[in-house]
Amino acid sequence: MPKKELSEIFGDYVNLDKRERHYYNHDIGALPPLVKIVLGNTDPAAVVIIRKEEDAVRLLKFANRYKIPIVPRAWASSGYVGVMPTKGEIVADVTMLNKVIDIDAKEERVVVQSGITWEKLERQLNEKGLSIRTLPSSASSSTVGGWLAQSGGNLKLINS
Repeated sequence: MPKKELSEIFGDYVNLDKRERHYYNHDIGALPPLVKIVLGNTDPAAVVIIRKEEDAVRLLKFANRYKIPIVPRAWASSGYVGVMPTKGEIVADVTMLNKVIDIDAKEERVVVQSGITWEKLERQLNEKGLSIRTLPSSASSSTVGGWLAQSGGNLKLINS
């Protein structure tokens, strides 16, 4: 992987330090030793902090050019190896993409960024008289993007 080019693109928002990358090699739970053996090295090749949509586009173009897989990650609250790199991927940390873009109370529709937690989303919806019909038990730490990426289900807003 051309680390110099990646650093030129993202500056201070790319992390290539081995110790820092190590923090991104697991999700919330510790894996049993046997599973660790099967997975092998789960350290990412790099970690890129995604601050805006344009960053994601630039990272995907870079990764496609060099055929490097990307693992999106926010709070890593999954216990199912959902955000672990297993083939030297680049971790795209989307924690900073945590905003509500639009709430349409009349249509009962919301547009959010992937790194927003369910708890933060629910609070903002409540201010508009809306609520999510079902919240995951991990609402304070799990993100909308992570939950949906791992088959969390369909969502429906309701008037509260």
